[in-house]
Amino acid sequence: MRVRKYCQLPKDLFARWIKHVWNIKKEQVIYEQGVKEKIIEYTENLLTDYNNSIYPIIHRGYRDVLTRISVAYACMHISFSEDRNNVLILPEHVELAYQFITEMLLLLGYDAYIHALYNETTIKAVELEQTINSLEPIHKSILKEIALNINEDHNSTQLAKKLGVISTTIRRYYDKLLELGLIETSKGKGIKIKAKGSIVVKHLVKADGQEATKGQQEIRR
Repeated sequence: MRVRKYCQLPKDLFARWIKHVWNIKKEQVIYEQGVKEKIIEYTENLLTDYNNSIYPIIHRGYRDVLTRISVAYACMHISFSEDRNNVLILPEHVELAYQFITEMLLLLGYDAYIHALYNETTIKAVELEQTINSLEPIHKSILKEIALNINEDHNSTQLAKKLGVISTTIRRYYDKLLELGLIETSKGKGIKIKAKGSIVVKHLVKADGQEATKGQQEIRR
């Protein structure tokens, strides 16, 4: 196959090419030698540098995103077979896609966020134990409700209704959680769990599971 790439087309012809690209089927996308390995390599790099459980912009399924952007670059650079029926994906298209993603994350300030998050989520076992021991049951209920329903908006009225208490009671317990750096509050956005709070909830849920298992074992006896 002869590959044409980085061609500059007249505006009207380029517009027709775009329409043609939109109708391309997956079997018409050809990955040249080394491309799939490159996609896997760069995906692992992204996961190593940017993956986190709080705001998982980069996740295990991001290989598909990197692949699609690579295909987009191949189409933009008019990389196609001689009969123009197949788009040819080259290693350089994957490199351009990776560069695009990393630059986007840089503009978002995501790299700085990940660095700060790493520092925030590095909690010593002693500190974690002290934090959990300082919490009352209502504190733990508030944390778990926010963390386990992270896609929902949370305010004192909603939390009070879910937990069966009055809203002033909920607000009274915010100070402790804010002081420990487990939650953050903002006007119009309500309450959100912080990275440290997510770690605490993870240990609380694990402890709940262990207690439930222990209880079941005692019942069987």
